[in-house]
Amino acid sequence: MQRRPGQKNAPGKKSSSPHTSPVDKGSGSSYFVPLLIVGAVVGIGSVVFHLVQMPSPAAEKPLPSQPPVTDNASPSHEEHGFRDQRDADEQIDNQQQPPPPPVTESVQKSPGGEGSDADVAADSKRPEQRQEDPVMQVAEEQPEQMYTKESQDADAADGIPEQPSTHSQEPGTEADARIRNVPVSDELSQMIQEENSRGVVEENSLPEDVASQDQGTAEQQDQGHSQDADFQQMQSEPQQIQRTQEKQVDDQPVQQQEPPQQEKQQKAPEASEQAAVVDASVDEQPPLSEEDEKVEAAIRKYSEDANLTCDQWMDGARKLMMQGESSYSAALDSLAMCVFQEPNNSAAMWNMAVLLVKMNRTSEALVQMENAIKADPASKEFRHGAGTLLFKLQLYPQAAKSFEKYLELNLFSDDWQKLMEDIYWQREDELAFIKDGDNYDTMLMVMSKLLRCYLELRHLRQADRLYQVLITLEPHDHAMMENFATFSFGLGGLWNGVRFMKVYMEHQFYHSDMGTMEEAYEVMTAHMLRLATSGFDSNVVNLVRSLFIATDQAVEMVRESCGGHLLTSFNSNTHTLKQSELVLVLGSCIQDQQLIPSLVQAGASKVANNIFGWSSLLHGIHLGHLATVESMLEVGLDASHRTLLGMTGLHVAALRGYVELVPALLKAGVKVTDVDEYGRSPMDYVCGLRYPGANDFAKALGVPFDPKSCPTPAVKTGTSPLQSSAGEWLDTFRPLPDSLLSDTCAIDSVPADTSAGNIFRDYISMQKPVIIRHGLTNWAALKKKLQRRSLDRDYGSLFFKRSSVPYADTFGLESTATTLHDYLGYLSQLHMDEKKGTAPEYPDYVFSSISKDHPLRPLAQTPDALNPNDTHIAERAMQFYVGPALAGAPPHFHNFAWNGLVYGAKRWFIFPPRDSMYSKLPVLEWYKSYKSGTSLECTQHPGDVLVVPAMWAHAVINLKESVGFATEFIYGAAEFSI
Repeated sequence: MQRRPGQKNAPGKKSSSPHTSPVDKGSGSSYFVPLLIVGAVVGIGSVVFHLVQMPSPAAEKPLPSQPPVTDNASPSHEEHGFRDQRDADEQIDNQQQPPPPPVTESVQKSPGGEGSDADVAADSKRPEQRQEDPVMQVAEEQPEQMYTKESQDADAADGIPEQPSTHSQEPGTEADARIRNVPVSDELSQMIQEENSRGVVEENSLPEDVASQDQGTAEQQDQGHSQDADFQQMQSEPQQIQRTQEKQVDDQPVQQQEPPQQEKQQKAPEASEQAAVVDASVDEQPPLSEEDEKVEAAIRKYSEDANLTCDQWMDGARKLMMQGESSYSAALDSLAMCVFQEPNNSAAMWNMAVLLVKMNRTSEALVQMENAIKADPASKEFRHGAGTLLFKLQLYPQAAKSFEKYLELNLFSDDWQKLMEDIYWQREDELAFIKDGDNYDTMLMVMSKLLRCYLELRHLRQADRLYQVLITLEPHDHAMMENFATFSFGLGGLWNGVRFMKVYMEHQFYHSDMGTMEEAYEVMTAHMLRLATSGFDSNVVNLVRSLFIATDQAVEMVRESCGGHLLTSFNSNTHTLKQSELVLVLGSCIQDQQLIPSLVQAGASKVANNIFGWSSLLHGIHLGHLATVESMLEVGLDASHRTLLGMTGLHVAALRGYVELVPALLKAGVKVTDVDEYGRSPMDYVCGLRYPGANDFAKALGVPFDPKSCPTPAVKTGTSPLQSSAGEWLDTFRPLPDSLLSDTCAIDSVPADTSAGNIFRDYISMQKPVIIRHGLTNWAALKKKLQRRSLDRDYGSLFFKRSSVPYADTFGLESTATTLHDYLGYLSQLHMDEKKGTAPEYPDYVFSSISKDHPLRPLAQTPDALNPNDTHIAERAMQFYVGPALAGAPPHFHNFAWNGLVYGAKRWFIFPPRDSMYSKLPVLEWYKSYKSGTSLECTQHPGDVLVVPAMWAHAVINLKESVGFATEFIYGAAEFSI
């Protein structure tokens, strides 16, 4: 996976694992017009009336006598938006698509809050700007998704969560478990009306809201408007040809005909039925009933009597569509008559699909798109259009196949993945066969969507190859470079990470008016060693996430980059990883790639540091990998360097208890007697942090040690008894283990009036946990806003994800999209189930990033005791959480974070870096094997703010229903600044 400097043009290491080639599932066409009762056949007369009587707005331009499947569409076809298959794809792709999110965070970023890794997808730039239109809520059967963000998680840039909806859904309903046919949004309705007023409707372009989460207006819901509105509409229009589609099997869609009296019982196909459209096989058509045969004969006779050709039916459909949404059903009937006459007319089937999308009958649209592809399997436009719709519906496996087939057709290849493996390492001029193609811009857009599919499906090797192809094709796409850099860091690809992150930072330097491009290159070259080392902590977090998401692929790629001896005991059953194991893996990557000496040789400065005075050597000491520190000292990095607070290398080693680094630092000349700006020696740090290995550290330093000589906490530790719930939030009926109800608190507790300066001196600068009792600045206001009833009333329509592990998508685990209203209903039902003893063992939790413009964001304010003006911290995306008793977060680590509790109670388990671990188990399952006394425990009560230092692992268990806010912040080593 590595491309070291000077080796970009050399062939990369080829994968020994075979790639599955894209499969083109047949070329036959199967469309059987659903039938209507004989008495309603005469309703087709309305279509004939339009064909004969309705004047064309473009009457001065006579319509062609041929159907719109010729090489050149007529002017009137172009004018009225009814185009042939050649142009359909271009119409669809005129709409900007959401870009692929990165799997991992930036080198200077790490995941957030109490829940694990909020910034998976929340804080990273995108290759192209994501539109903030709502995304269709996908069923529990949908493909799993990767931070990110939350992607989304946390699924949008800068921590933007799922878009709010104007309504709420009942938990457990079909709407919560299936992909529905989505109603036309207000925005689309307005667009259609505007275009109708001009006499032009673009019927071959998919609406932007094809994936909208808008489930209809409140008025429709009050009237009991169901998700099957399109079928109800057919019932109210007897002149319309009725259509049903049975679930598809393998590659050939099979249409089950039903008697008219059964139409009212039809439901929209499930998500699995939609997915089956692309992966379907042929089944024998069931025999027609006697009644259906009569209906079919009646339709055939009517078609013959009308004496209209397929071309004329299509022309009539075009004219009907010009009249607007009210005529869509009649236009669909006209197209259906054309297909009835010519079952292999791919243009008619494609236009039916486009019209069905306009009518929000997504499932049927997918069927017709597949039928059009079967009739014309070599159509690039059909492949692209189908992939685009599948992509918007988040059916990523099917979308990937469609996009791969499109690229194969354009590049005359039989196997896209094999081609990608052959070209990913080539120079830009060697990819001229792609850039010089007629459809290059479209291919580029398709490849960007395909990359998103690979990331969502956790096809890491394919994503790695496609990233490099895209960067080579578009060397000025700096956002793509940043995404690939963070992706590479998470798989041990440090060379690719540093190389592409450097280019991205040069671009940022220049566009921030900090200097010319020449100056940007010089500055970033000098800082590229620190660019690599300042992200070591984040790289450890990214690495564990990659391993949990795609175990086999990630292990294979890490071994290719860092050595085949690594991770020999890691497998898909591994649910917990120690931080010390991950540090060894990252250290092996650094040594195997000779990262330190190579960067120095390439021009990296040995003395560069950030605004807090942290140098590359201090970053390396912070990581705690002895061989990395030794290699830094060997190339001449300054061992005597201090931070702005006067911390030496020995102070930094003491921060994390890395006693094994002490001999090397003493040998390099670091003095034991050096003190920081507050007069604290390295041994004072060890005493203050109360590490169990204080005796060993004193021996390594060669100083006498008396535990009684260690500084005492600023305020004596303690806590208050568990209080009754307030704010309409509920206690649990489930019995809590006595160990969770302990009143001990092993971390320092300080009052709310403690100054920010003292918090910085005693805790943030020393990377020491602390709980600030009643430290929420606006707690009184928050208690009013976050009362259960107020939260439901004011914010119930907001969308979040719930899961047994926060940010489940980050670990490849399942999550469910929900409105806050529905989740509160889930909590109420859970409370009743607890009383009956039927509650699930591991309840679901909501823990989600909220952007700066999120409706909840104004409620969350930085506590006065953490005022950034005095503590020098830089906050990241805020997070909101709400959950029941015995939900919470398993052990995980990230950057600094604070957690403010408004209602409820939480039991915390905090581990210093040497003992930290990362787990993807539900916290209650993890707790079953937890040994009391192996962590620092404390209970957080309403109004309390708990501060967790960087890379200190922490697990949290709710003792009752709890709600509050949390955020990460950056200080010191994690800050990359120039």
